[in-house]
Amino acid sequence: VFDAHEIAPGVAFVGEDPDDVDISIPEGGIVFTNRYEPPTPEVSVTLSAIKILEGRELRDGEFLFIISENGAELARATNKADGSITFPSITFNEPGEHVLYIKEIAGADRSVVYDDSIITAQVNITNDEDDALTADVTFNKDPVFTNVFVTSSTPAKISLTAFKILQGAELEEGQF
Repeated sequence: VFDAHEIAPGVAFVGEDPDDVDISIPEGGIVFTNRYEPPTPEVSVTLSAIKILEGRELRDGEFLFIISENGAELARATNKADGSITFPSITFNEPGEHVLYIKEIAGADRSVVYDDSIITAQVNITNDEDDALTADVTFNKDPVFTNVFVTSSTPAKISLTAFKILQGAELEEGQF
C-alpha cells in the first residue's frame, strides 16, 4: 500500500540568479511510508458430479443441482448432455473443515422420477509448508445422481401389503 499523502517543500528564489534557490524542508524531513500487505491466501475447489437418466437420452441443461453449506447455497449447475455436472469454483480463504451438500432440485416433469440423494463433500482446508492453502475433498459416496424416465409402456412396480380384521368373531386361517 503506497503512502498517498503529499508534501510541498517551500521554494524561494534568492536574488537574480535562477540557480540561487532556497529550499525549506518541513520539520521532520520528507518521509513517505509504504507498507507491504501480503495477499490473503485462498484456495478454490471445483466440485463435479455425474447425471444418469434411465429410459431416454439426457439433454443439455435438463436438471439443476446445488451445493450448500449450513443451509446457504454456494453454487448451482446444470448437467451437460454427456451427464457431466461441473459447479463453479468455491473459494476458501482460511483453514478449516467444511461440510458441503450436493443435491438435485426436482423439476416439474411428472414423467421423471427424480433422485432425492444428498451427497456430502467433506472439504478440509489446511496450510502447507509455504503457508499456502490446500484443499482435500472426500465424498460420502460417488457423486452420481440417477433419474428414471417413465413412459406409459414402462411397467410400474408396486408392492402392497394388506391385513384382514374381523370384528365380533375370531378370524380363522383361510376363512376369507
